[in-house]
Amino acid sequence: MKTPERLWIESEPEIELCFEFSPTLLLVCIFLYGLVLALLLSLGPQLVWPGLLLLTGSLARCGRLPGLGWSRRSLLRASAHADGSWTLLEKSGRAVAAQLHGGEVYGTGLVFVCWETPIGRRRVVLVPDLADADALRRLRALLLTAGRS
Repeated sequence: MKTPERLWIESEPEIELCFEFSPTLLLVCIFLYGLVLALLLSLGPQLVWPGLLLLTGSLARCGRLPGLGWSRRSLLRASAHADGSWTLLEKSGRAVAAQLHGGEVYGTGLVFVCWETPIGRRRVVLVPDLADADALRRLRALLLTAGRS
């Protein structure tokens, strides 16, 4: 079996998603965290500290999102190959072989993607300014046609 590094070199990707910093995703995260914090403050002082601990933990988890990625496991690139396999490149430099497990397309701007990897599932939320417009269009087309078959 070929390693993910060899797959990356030997096959030209069908879809190449190179994730960039996303101001939209950052604003959505700040808005949602602000909303949750306001809700916690309105529920009373006894829930503020446990709520802040939960918020801090989930904020650390946001570090794995492509486009915000301050975590070593955040994705830098996802490449689809002609045989249907995917290669995910993490910020740590590790290439992970994956299979597309599913996804949802909401309008033209929001795409949820799930990849199955040997170490578990990777779920990603993609917004328009996160990757190249043509690559996102091709991914949306792939998800929409896969859902119909």
